Amino acid sequence: MIKHFIASAVCMLGCSFQIFAQDEPAQPDSAAAVESPWTFRYNAALTLTQTSFSNWQAGGENTWAGNVLMQSNINYKKGNNSWDNLILGNYGIVSRESGAFKTDDRFEINSRYDRKTSEHWNLSALINFRTQFMDGFADEAAIDPISRWLAPAYGVAGLGFTYKKGKIFNVYLSPVTAKLTVVNDERLSNLGVFGVTAGERTRWEGGGYLNMIYQNQFLKNKNIDFLTKLDLFSNYFENPLAIDVNWETIIFYKINKYFTVNLAFHLIYDEDIRFNLDTNGDGQIDRTNVPRTQFRNLFGLGISYTFTNKKEG
Repeated sequence: MIKHFIASAVCMLGCSFQIFAQDEPAQPDSAAAVESPWTFRYNAALTLTQTSFSNWQAGGENTWAGNVLMQSNINYKKGNNSWDNLILGNYGIVSRESGAFKTDDRFEINSRYDRKTSEHWNLSALINFRTQFMDGFADEAAIDPISRWLAPAYGVAGLGFTYKKGKIFNVYLSPVTAKLTVVNDERLSNLGVFGVTAGERTRWEGGGYLNMIYQNQFLKNKNIDFLTKLDLFSNYFENPLAIDVNWETIIFYKINKYFTVNLAFHLIYDEDIRFNLDTNGDGQIDRTNVPRTQFRNLFGLGISYTFTNKKEG
């Protein structure tokens, strides 16, 4: 598990640095040089904590924990056409004397093409994909994973309209959306988890979809990089009032060039994701197949890296 964290951190930070930190192509020696239609912005932060004990009377267990958080924008705009891409990734792990355990894991791509029709409105096509990097387990003693790469994975594709207000706020509305859930693992597929029918590896849904993104920078020197993203999906054919919710907020607060405070909040509600519960704490499951609101939060102080190919206003 520790090797998995190191590999993921190196992959997410190192490979992304290589992609986005390439030298810009040389501009012609002309005052009238055409500005590139591409805009890149990349934020990454690595947080590490460590505690050790030796002959400590109060007791304790040697631990270390790490978390890598990545956020990237790759956008294109020329004339009435634009293509906006947002890539999000994070991975966390805690290691104790009793073993290592994953605490955070996500990879997501949002991609939307817009054709401008008026000052604020666009015709749009959107694709969203999210999954995880490594196997997930219920606890440190578990042998069989409860989630894996592409188990689950979620894909959304649709046609609709986007309202844009500058570069900081946009809302995409689609009355025609297809949603795909993938469980690409035989054992998990046979259990019928994540909403798929037992023995099946995919589930298709059709419905309406809303995607809202607000991304801005605050304070005099733009020390705060703020992103909040909300996704809502309603299945027209099965209980349309049971709306899937995926809401996330990520904040990078730059203390200086190299260090940052990172905050992340993530809320998920999906009727198709069910839980078995021990409601009275007696160690026995007394409620089964229950939908629940999922919530995750992250707070860390770590090393930061930011790259952009254009001067920020």
